[in-house]
Amino acid sequence: MAPLLTGQIPPELRNLVNLNALSLRNNQLTERLPAKLASTVEVLCLSGNQLTDEIPPDSDQC
Repeated sequence: MAPLLTGQIPPELRNLVNLNALSLRNNQLTERLPAKLASTVEVLCLSGNQLTDEIPPDSDQC
């Protein structure tokens, strides 16, 4: 299956502050992880991407 999201994390997702969990696994996301998104989501699944930032250690990795 081909990745559905490529490039940077879509701006629309950066503004969703009431999320408990977000899975963006196995896409081709690049760039940096938005700090606002990383600090508000409890469970953040980002494996299988090419992000330039480290995945926050306090986020659960799936």
